[in-house]
Amino acid sequence: MTDEKLNGEHSSDNKIQYVSEIASEVPTIEDINRQNGCDKYVYQGNNSGGSRKQRSRGALTFAIVMSLSFLLSLAALLAVMIISPDPESNFAMVSYSELYEQCAPFTVSISTPSGSVGSGFIITDSGRIVTNHHVVGDNKTVTVYTYDGSTYPAEVSAVDADNDIALVDIIRTDNTSFPYATFADSNKLRTGDPVIAIGSPEKISLGWTMTVGYVSHAERKESSEENSNSFIQFDAAVNPGNSGGPLINANGEVVGVIQSKAAGDAFVYDSEGNVIGYTDYYFESIGFAIPANRASKVIDELIDEIINGNADEDSGSSDSVEPTPTAQLGISGIAVYKNIEYFINDEALFNVMTDTETNQKYIRSSSEKIYLTEDILQTGTLFTPQNDGILVISTVEGSGAHGKILEHDILTSMDGVLINRYNSQIYVGSYELFDFVLDLMLSYEPGDTVQIGIERGGEMIKEEITLTKKSS
Repeated sequence: MTDEKLNGEHSSDNKIQYVSEIASEVPTIEDINRQNGCDKYVYQGNNSGGSRKQRSRGALTFAIVMSLSFLLSLAALLAVMIISPDPESNFAMVSYSELYEQCAPFTVSISTPSGSVGSGFIITDSGRIVTNHHVVGDNKTVTVYTYDGSTYPAEVSAVDADNDIALVDIIRTDNTSFPYATFADSNKLRTGDPVIAIGSPEKISLGWTMTVGYVSHAERKESSEENSNSFIQFDAAVNPGNSGGPLINANGEVVGVIQSKAAGDAFVYDSEGNVIGYTDYYFESIGFAIPANRASKVIDELIDEIINGNADEDSGSSDSVEPTPTAQLGISGIAVYKNIEYFINDEALFNVMTDTETNQKYIRSSSEKIYLTEDILQTGTLFTPQNDGILVISTVEGSGAHGKILEHDILTSMDGVLINRYNSQIYVGSYELFDFVLDLMLSYEPGDTVQIGIERGGEMIKEEITLTKKSS
């Protein structure tokens, strides 16, 4: 009902007339006294003329009260309609479709020469991008895909390995201007605030996927140490490929740089304490982001380094002081482990698990359980390595590996040094086998020859590979 109709039906004259009509039917005390002992009040519509004046005053009082109540209700309604929500509140009414249209254009997908995929977001109209250091790795150039369907070469301009932040600059051939994000004050973020994540889970074709959730913990410490960094914990779904993308508040501002999701791994031991396997376990809806305030500080330091070349070796703002190999095998690959069953297709490498209820094998893709039916198996390869090693995804044309090392070979040793999780722990203090191979490569120069142990189709072979110069 419109305000005009309400006002028309509740004018002062109409209201008094309406109340008077009701009052003319209200019994007087004399009427009630004439009940003759009945156990219920019996209305007898025979009002005496002497009480009309009293009834008239009561009707007028009732009309005034009703009029004031209506006016107060109308004033409250107008106040709600006129007063806008607190602009600082993340619980203002949110249209997620409008929020997506506002924020998706400044979000990008990133692919590296090895084929890995990540996300990022633009922070200047010239095309400067923020992402994670672990997305770009040691690469000097990457490929950037923008929301409008364009593809650009881009340069990795600066990295902070300790804080896992990298800056990437689109290489422009014209004066193209890009939509860009703004940072919010992440100190104002509270547990329970709504947030969205936009990114590229696993592959470019899934780019600009939006997931919605809430801040699960506004200041989650990475350790119990007093000065340890804090992260934003949130429950919007994240997957491999979301790394480096923006975590966005209800106002369309970036409150964090998505870094990771909770995951786990563990060795499997026999009764005598020997390691006999390796397994993964999963968490659901626990993601972490670098707070915008910390990211902004790191970004400012990296930009200063780009402009002035003032890399502070003590601050951890650059990993440029770390030695890098000048020689290369000429392969890209991913770590695999002994006695773990895998399924590989054109999209990714998956751990194979078994459903305890149905005894069927399945994989997880974007948190979805996919059973390995005959149709699915025809799209890829099922295999179980006999050794830890590096599964080769591709080789670099012109390198020593090209033509000698094949796709899906597993590199198991280099000049007799086993490429496994145990040696990796001893040499580099982690289980990232590719880092271990790079660490081994520091001992070689371009032109050196190395003997590579290879597991190929279940058989062990060796190849002599001449190392080539790593491209800068």
